[in-house]
Amino acid sequence: MDVVSTYLTVTYCRRERDLLALPRQMLRPVIGVLTGHSQVQRHLSLMGLSNDPSCSYCSEAIETTSHYLCRCSYFAMQRATVWRKPFLDLADIDIVTIGDLVRFIKKSHRFSSSIQY
Repeated sequence: MDVVSTYLTVTYCRRERDLLALPRQMLRPVIGVLTGHSQVQRHLSLMGLSNDPSCSYCSEAIETTSHYLCRCSYFAMQRATVWRKPFLDLADIDIVTIGDLVRFIKKSHRFSSSIQY
């Protein structure tokens, strides 16, 4: 096994372990953000539950999970608190730890209706 394959295997095993350790009420929003199947406007509009896929926080773009996680200016402060930078690149998502993702979701209160604090 080469170095990259070993790194990816260790990284995904760590993510799997960290996901399995999450309480159920936190697992749902984390999996939703990682897969894109979350209560963001784009997904809700695809399901016919919303008429407007635009971000209701910044109105700058269509609200996808990658927009929420990486680019939404409304959540820049929370991103800077967790990752020490206000905006993430899509490549950064591969190295985001589950713990940091949980901290960001909690700090943003974006999915607070499904999370009990």
